[in-house]
Amino acid sequence: MSKPQETPVRLRTRHWYDGSSRDNYIHRSWMKRGLPDDSFSGKPMIGICNSASDLAPCNQHLRELAEFVKRGVWEAGGIPLEFPVTSLGETQIQPTAMLLRNLMAMDVEESVRCNPIDGVVLLSGCDKTTPAMLMGASSVDLPAIMLTGGPMLTGRHKGQPAWIGNGHVENERGRSRTNNEPRRICCNRIIHDSKCRSLQSNGNGFDNGSDGGSSWNDVVSKCGHPSPRYPSKTISPSHWAKNC
Repeated sequence: MSKPQETPVRLRTRHWYDGSSRDNYIHRSWMKRGLPDDSFSGKPMIGICNSASDLAPCNQHLRELAEFVKRGVWEAGGIPLEFPVTSLGETQIQPTAMLLRNLMAMDVEESVRCNPIDGVVLLSGCDKTTPAMLMGASSVDLPAIMLTGGPMLTGRHKGQPAWIGNGHVENERGRSRTNNEPRRICCNRIIHDSKCRSLQSNGNGFDNGSDGGSSWNDVVSKCGHPSPRYPSKTISPSHWAKNC
């Protein structure tokens, strides 16, 4: 029994680079800077849509994550091309980041649609950047996968897990409960500011409660844009290096 013939994949970027026209030459010439000589010989160009921003605390560390994604793309035989998009800091933008979510979705859509890429990796974190990137990428007929930056570490107060945000934590059995004492005592200035600051600094990542970024991280998996191997666990750089 003969094996079925594989259907050759026609890369979208051939429109830019494959040919001898004046436009093909110009596209290759401008993009050749720093790329290997065989970059335009049928290798897929993979965009890395990065929402990293110093003004979006949940996404600040995505620049580091992008470097591991690039290594994975190179190892798989592709050409990684990182580009920035609008980023929304849920805890910083006033009056609310929701007013700008659709604007970010439009930015993602047009950046993916108009640039010479064959697929895209979406780097997200905050609970407005994640749906915005999903909405934007879903409007473009290109292969896409989302990788989120993971939840922040859980703070400690009097030996108990706590977080200064909304107080939602998980106990040893994985059941969600509420510990609002750290937020209450800090807001009411019951303890010294230095102790409040230690509670507020929980490292990189989105909110680790049962809302916002954590919930959207689970939605990402259900939508067919899987977050590889860690839908609800804290991510370390060593984990990125191993799995990207």
